[in-house]
Amino acid sequence: MKKNYASLFSLALSFLLFSFESKAAYVTVPCTGFTADVVANGVGSPVASTDSTFDNAGFYLLDSTYRYTVGGLAPAHALSPSGLIHSVATAGLDFQLANFSTSNSLRIAVSNSAKTLSFVTPVSASQVFVLGATGSGQGTITITVNFTDATSQTFTSQSLPDWFAGAGFAIQGIGRVNSANSQPTGTTAPTDPRLYQKTLTLSAANYTKLISGITVTQTTLTPGVVNIMAVSIATPPLGVPTLETSSSASIKIYPNPVLSDFTAEIKGIKLFNGEKINYKIFNLIGEQVYANTTLCNEENKIAIKPEAKLASGIYVLETEVNQQKMLQKFVVK
Repeated sequence: MKKNYASLFSLALSFLLFSFESKAAYVTVPCTGFTADVVANGVGSPVASTDSTFDNAGFYLLDSTYRYTVGGLAPAHALSPSGLIHSVATAGLDFQLANFSTSNSLRIAVSNSAKTLSFVTPVSASQVFVLGATGSGQGTITITVNFTDATSQTFTSQSLPDWFAGAGFAIQGIGRVNSANSQPTGTTAPTDPRLYQKTLTLSAANYTKLISGITVTQTTLTPGVVNIMAVSIATPPLGVPTLETSSSASIKIYPNPVLSDFTAEIKGIKLFNGEKINYKIFNLIGEQVYANTTLCNEENKIAIKPEAKLASGIYVLETEVNQQKMLQKFVVK
């Protein structure tokens, strides 16, 4: 049965209407593999709440909870304790930093050294956004996007600016603290430090592959320290058609992207209140991940409630009504 659908799915990609998404959905990606805590927080010397500096000059990032002493000077500029960053370079794109009380930077201080961040849940995408900066000088890195099928796509000669005064930043004016005197700085430099985003556009052949993580190699022969702080993706793939049948019947899914349960509205077919509808959910390699039968309400809507939460990624909903099948792609955050 799965093989039959995989063939149908391949045909669908080739012959169904090429109705492109007008706007990408951006998703933050939880990762493991961070190697250093470079963000000072809470009360006390920054050394007490970190294990590494951001640069080679004794400076750390900090969040707004940082104080050197109880009742001490509050930072004029700092990261939000939530770790959420709204990119000013790309509308709608967010980055989620790792917890500030644990390792939160993929820190690479040695030339030609490579380190890997692994995605907690593999996900497909058209673009990968990497957030980071270097300390003590601009750096150059190679970023390899790794897929679960053991293939990869490599992006060489990626310039990563110093955390001061560079272009292409996602956020600026986030403050820092000096280990020499433990006092926040940045009152006279509200536009620095900065974190930058690197946009990696995948080849079309890789759109439906699942990404397992990224490997970053420091290739600069300078003192610059590379810090990779977060990863986000654009999904669904730009350029992959939405799966809509060529008949007048169609499905509208909302919300889309989906968090857990969702609603599918069937259009172009008159249904009766309480009519049974069979539906199946497939991933992008044609594997069926869920199937059930539900009842349509008087508004031609059905409630989709998978028994187990679907992993982040792209799926296809197939509904069958009166021997007519309809397909629609949707995204799970």
